[in-house]
Amino acid sequence: MPTEIVAQPLAGPVLQDWQHLNSFFDHPLILGIPIWVFISVIFLLALILVNLSWLFKIRKLAPVRGYRIAQKKATQEDVQTWVLGKTQKLTIECLRYIDSVLSYYNPAKITRWHHPARSSVIHIGGIPAMMVSDDYDQTRDIVSEIAICHACDEFNKDQKWWMGFRDELKKNNIELPDGMEEEGVAKPLNNFSDIRERGRLLLGYKYPEGIPIPAYSIFSPSKFSKYFPKGRSAGFLGGVFIQKARELKTDVKEPGLWEKYLPIGILFGLGVIAILAAWMAPVGK
Repeated sequence: MPTEIVAQPLAGPVLQDWQHLNSFFDHPLILGIPIWVFISVIFLLALILVNLSWLFKIRKLAPVRGYRIAQKKATQEDVQTWVLGKTQKLTIECLRYIDSVLSYYNPAKITRWHHPARSSVIHIGGIPAMMVSDDYDQTRDIVSEIAICHACDEFNKDQKWWMGFRDELKKNNIELPDGMEEEGVAKPLNNFSDIRERGRLLLGYKYPEGIPIPAYSIFSPSKFSKYFPKGRSAGFLGGVFIQKARELKTDVKEPGLWEKYLPIGILFGLGVIAILAAWMAPVGK
């Protein structure tokens, strides 16, 4: 008489109708780990690498973030400002403009620039902007700086020009400043003192209709620095306030260890509790 064999159900949770094994993705590849785990890890690593690459790109563009901020705010008191440092570093900031004075919104930065002329305004991407530097307390005028550098270079090359021009002025009974009547050769214009003492007068004589400059000129922020007046740093007048700010800063109580890391610890603990709860939850019941 044949023996009857009856299959008994296996112990453990019963699979639902929608739960089934896939012949490819659930196939163990290494150490019993299915293929879908390796695929998930690859996609996760790719996602991390893509985000890191974008973070590095954003970090490189950090010096020009002020352009976007000024474009978003675009109020009467906000202006896009190009800051040129002595280290030849260029940053774009969104500064506050009130009563012809540029200043930072952060009170810890006390540097300020006076905006004396409308001609020093530039336009970048349709947005008005100003250019400043940390070694001068007024806004920069790029076109004027190019013109002065070009005019002084041309003037210093032809110093004997003054001899013939001086004789013509004497014939026309035009009085000259003291000391310039006997000068047979025009002294070169090399710094701010030369421009202030005789440069404006001499350049006005030589270029009465305006300084001609090439249609295409390269702007060098360091070339004009020799014509800056000394002791006109943008933060010079704030030296006293810097000292007071440092004294006030010592009285500020620094947050403790628990105050710094307690919110992060709470979020981390809640995450661990959620993971344990999901792990211990019964499946299929």
